[in-house]
Amino acid sequence: MPILKKHLLALLITSSTCLLFTSKTFASDIKLNRIAGQDRFETCSSIADSGWTKSDYAILVNSEMYADAVVSSPLADKYKAPILLTGKDNIPDIIVDKLNKLRVKKVFILGGPSLISKNVEEQLENMGISIEERIAGQDRYETAVKVASHITNPNNSIYVVNGEDWRNALAISPIATISHSPIIFTNKDGVPDVVKNNIDNTNHTYNIIGEKDDYDFLNNIEQHLGGKHIRTLGYNKVDTNIQVYNSFKDKMKLNKVYLASSKAFADGLCISPLAGGDKSPLFFIDEDNINEFKDFLDENEKYIGEINVIGGQGVIADSTLQTLLKSNTTASINNSDIINNSKGNGISDTNKDNNENSNEYQDTNNYENNNSITPIMGQSQVSVEQCEKFLRKRNPNAPYLANIYKKYCDIYGIRLECAWVQMCLETNFLRYSDTSITTLNMNNYAGLGALDNNGRGQALSFSTEDEGVRCHIQHLFAYSSKNTLPDGELLIDPRFKLVQRGCAPNIEDLGNGKWASDKEYANKLLSLLNQLNDN
Repeated sequence: MPILKKHLLALLITSSTCLLFTSKTFASDIKLNRIAGQDRFETCSSIADSGWTKSDYAILVNSEMYADAVVSSPLADKYKAPILLTGKDNIPDIIVDKLNKLRVKKVFILGGPSLISKNVEEQLENMGISIEERIAGQDRYETAVKVASHITNPNNSIYVVNGEDWRNALAISPIATISHSPIIFTNKDGVPDVVKNNIDNTNHTYNIIGEKDDYDFLNNIEQHLGGKHIRTLGYNKVDTNIQVYNSFKDKMKLNKVYLASSKAFADGLCISPLAGGDKSPLFFIDEDNINEFKDFLDENEKYIGEINVIGGQGVIADSTLQTLLKSNTTASINNSDIINNSKGNGISDTNKDNNENSNEYQDTNNYENNNSITPIMGQSQVSVEQCEKFLRKRNPNAPYLANIYKKYCDIYGIRLECAWVQMCLETNFLRYSDTSITTLNMNNYAGLGALDNNGRGQALSFSTEDEGVRCHIQHLFAYSSKNTLPDGELLIDPRFKLVQRGCAPNIEDLGNGKWASDKEYANKLLSLLNQLNDN
């Protein structure tokens, strides 16, 4: 890569005709390079320039087929080869020049003749380049399986993504490259027979990359593929991308980062072998909503020395980069990380660290109550994404629960934000502690049944996350409403009938010995609610 002087921020277009933009003065010491061209073929050529001066091999894929490109990254790494794009019937001149410049001798072609025709084979042969192998299946699922057969896979690890979307596959491809492991496709309709017949093995570890609410995709894998299953899930594609880094960061170095658009797959197709070779993560941003990645960048900026932007201004604009790198000093979160409250009525209790004056929470008066009321029942005012972002800022490793909370809040008419901040307060943002009355594996998110000083003897435990959330919402419903349970809902809260129904319709009512004996309990919830709304 071009060497830039320390603290110099330059946008560098590296293409067949290298153009150097003037320096940009951004409020950051991160070096910023742009690898781009006039089209996907020039961008691909620029990526090859950035990582290779010579290569005996190249991987040739159709420029319209993201599936073949992303699964070929571990294969490219095996042969220390770049991925190069081609048209169906003709290799563009700039790719021909790149093949010649790199002195490529052998080429793997990914895809059948309907994707890369015999004309391309003849063009290569006329250049003195031999076809090492054409790897092709009847569809993307079989092609991925055939590529997998060429991968050494020393750890018996397989990365599984939904074959109907390119972003998760591309996000995991540098990791697959680093670990020399294949990428396999399934979909929400089931695990294709070609995958079950060739990949299913109880010795395998399946790293499943997807979204929390993609239930069919997730369930199909666990039903049809034996072996160990490890999920890396987000609540949308950008968040999944960040969770991929969080899950596999021990394999990577954050000092160099590659950044692509979440809307333009073509520019990112060739980057995986380069990112994997650098042991660097590949991130996506959505220009319509850059906040998620900006939050990640703000938290990790001190570790990042260089960002390599893939694609031109039309893909990721300078103004977007300037917004991302602009200094954004955020307030300390210590005041919102609450450890403990103690209860009075024995109906439920929170986790005990018994430090109500903890330095982690000193802003109970920041919420201007002014004798207003905050009803627990009603229309939710926050999104699932907003809740997860709020939690993950305090606990990046927390399980994903917001979709489950949203489901039961909608059924019971509880405002999602009220239940969510109560869960955060009761569980110390799902961090618990060695002295907590409840623990994460109990799936008890509201301290239900935990009495003062009784240890864990009477605290309720639930078999699943879903059951634990459902019971929390039922218990909160008992306090906030006198209505009967919604149609179709069974009573699972064993302490439901111990509650004086409707005694706490508002957040302000939950303290003073009703839900909790802590006189500041309601204020702490209100403060967290205020922060969630500002999130």
